[in-house]
Amino acid sequence: MNAKRAPIPKKLTAEEFARTEAGNSRSELVYGRVVEMAPSSYAHGRCVGLIHGFLFQHVHPNQLGALFGAETGFIINAQNNVRAPDVAFISAERLSRMAEPDGYLVGAPDLAVEVVSKYDTAKMVREKVNEWLAAGTKLVWVVDPKKKTVTVHDGLSNLVTVLTVADTLGGGLILPAFACPIGTLFK
Repeated sequence: MNAKRAPIPKKLTAEEFARTEAGNSRSELVYGRVVEMAPSSYAHGRCVGLIHGFLFQHVHPNQLGALFGAETGFIINAQNNVRAPDVAFISAERLSRMAEPDGYLVGAPDLAVEVVSKYDTAKMVREKVNEWLAAGTKLVWVVDPKKKTVTVHDGLSNLVTVLTVADTLGGGLILPAFACPIGTLFK
């Protein structure tokens, strides 16, 4: 016998979202509304895995902080938006001041990586980037496997740079000495 799902109210707080089935699945809370996310495609998942791997090789041995995977929720603004970047990084300094939460992290990561999927519109990606930056994320990378580009949004300098496979992705002030040839993200 199939159990019926309890209906989800039209608008939720982050706390209410965490208690629903949607809050424990591939979904985000955007202005109180649950937005379901489709499973990742091959190109998307592979790209996320490579980025996480390259970052791990730099972050972990240098004890720079912690990396978080795609299902990690961050409450990032007064509207109780719960967003989950494909990869996130929080510096060791910030981690040392944070209590480990039982649920979602409150606040923005230092680095948020969004890998564009075939279901993402330009407007959706722009909204996420703007939310991350407004919440205090210092660096946002938008990785587009189809175009083979990485758009770097530097929240510290307000610069936006589009990198291609001929370029190297750096970590700026957030991840000093990090360097990754863009072409390796799309192999």
